[in-house]
Amino acid sequence: MTLFSVIRKDGGDGYPTHPHVPYLLAKSTDEGFHWSIREAPASMMSARPRMVALPSGALVVAGGRPALNLWVSVDSGEHFSSFDIPTLHNQKIMSSDDRFCEAFEHANMSLGWAESSCYTQVLTLSNDRAMICYERQGH
Repeated sequence: MTLFSVIRKDGGDGYPTHPHVPYLLAKSTDEGFHWSIREAPASMMSARPRMVALPSGALVVAGGRPALNLWVSVDSGEHFSSFDIPTLHNQKIMSSDDRFCEAFEHANMSLGWAESSCYTQVLTLSNDRAMICYERQGH
């Protein structure tokens, strides 16, 4: 059995005491007796990460800070595709009252994270579908 874990290294609340730093990715192929640990890609960072392994084999990770992101790997965590949740959210939501501000779309290190705590939850729905829960704090 292969086990995966994503680990938050610091608070992600920002400079100077809690920098935004990439997560660690841990993998065990012997039911947890031995682990290989490596740094996640630079864009996978900071706030409380959540991960599920779908029955199809895809790994889904959500979290972030200063941005709010979703990452998906279909090759056992070797490579991840990144998805900007605020941008995707705004593409689907018509009411401006329920949208993230434009500045939070494609958030970067200088923006901060006032639009969302970037805390998430990820739930498996089916063989190849997951549900991502997140919040929008407003302006």
